[in-house]
Amino acid sequence: ENTIECLSYEESASSGDKKAQGSVRQGPITIRKRADRSTPLLEKALFNNERADGIFRFYRPDPAGDGSTQQFLTIELTNARISSIRRVSPYTIDPETALEPVCEEVTFTVNNVRWTYEANGTSFSSNAAP
Repeated sequence: ENTIECLSYEESASSGDKKAQGSVRQGPITIRKRADRSTPLLEKALFNNERADGIFRFYRPDPAGDGSTQQFLTIELTNARISSIRRVSPYTIDPETALEPVCEEVTFTVNNVRWTYEANGTSFSSNAAP
């Protein structure tokens, strides 16, 4: 419900060259996901230039080793926009890739990002326009 399972997440920020030292620029954020019920809604947001706020939750095996998972990182986007969607279909002739799902790479241009390490609540918010 109101969630999208991401297969991968990519983000960067850069302080640029020596002339721009101290001036950090937030790069785009790209996720890879399976084509699913959110596909038309994401396309609508792209074509209508809608605001796309969201929360990404990252999980890992619980350090206790009990087989459960632990949410360890949260990244929250506010005032973001979808800047591109790229659909990738597997090569269906090759039996090794024929059963792979159709995936989408969704790229967000972001203004506000908040990173929170859940174990101790350490967080930082940026307002680095792309």
